[in-house]
Amino acid sequence: MYALKLSFVLRYQKDVPRSVVVPLEKLAGINLADENIADHLLASILGDDDLMRELFGNYMHQYREMVDHTDIYWKDLMRFQEEVILVLVEA
Repeated sequence: MYALKLSFVLRYQKDVPRSVVVPLEKLAGINLADENIADHLLASILGDDDLMRELFGNYMHQYREMVDHTDIYWKDLMRFQEEVILVLVEA
């Protein structure tokens, strides 16, 4: 079984690496060859409380609030050292 691992750091939290493994079955309908795959991955993660908790922990609610107000928090939402990797996971 395979999954995609998304990793990055936020602009103002460069000392806090963020990483989450997303099972491929949760990505139905996403074109994995799209050059904006990380954006699509993050959009699908936003709707899943478990994945959000794994990725952001206690910061989850603040991150969602910032996403709701992208016009204000666009700098805070900038991602660096972004990486999407196909990983093998146990069933």
